[in-house]
Amino acid sequence: MTTDKIKRGLKLVSIQLVGSDFNMPAVNEKQSYKYDHSFNFRYNTDGQKIVALVEVKTTSSDLEDLKAQLNLNFLFTIDNVEGIKKDELPRDLVADLNKVVVGTTRGIMFNHYRGTLLHNALLPIVPDIEL
Repeated sequence: MTTDKIKRGLKLVSIQLVGSDFNMPAVNEKQSYKYDHSFNFRYNTDGQKIVALVEVKTTSSDLEDLKAQLNLNFLFTIDNVEGIKKDELPRDLVADLNKVVVGTTRGIMFNHYRGTLLHNALLPIVPDIEL
């Protein structure tokens, strides 16, 4: 058995913002924020497609009425499906997907939070171990 990474021909086809919800109180002071996130991957064995469903919720323990939520869908195609099962994606593939999904989600959060109370919020680094 080789430890070489399988070349998969992974391509990001599209990103869709499928939902966003913002409730921002008119407060200008710095707050502490909590980020809850979920990343779910779906694999279509027939079409060699992977969909990443992302949900990020931002809340504040200091301000009960501050709430922000983003829902994103990422569509990937994959050329080489060797070793991929319908219910279980290989760890190396999930790690590659996570790099794209997490980084892009952070950029979209930064863009959507611009001009709001969350503009200066520090976005967390999400280690692979949490995904």
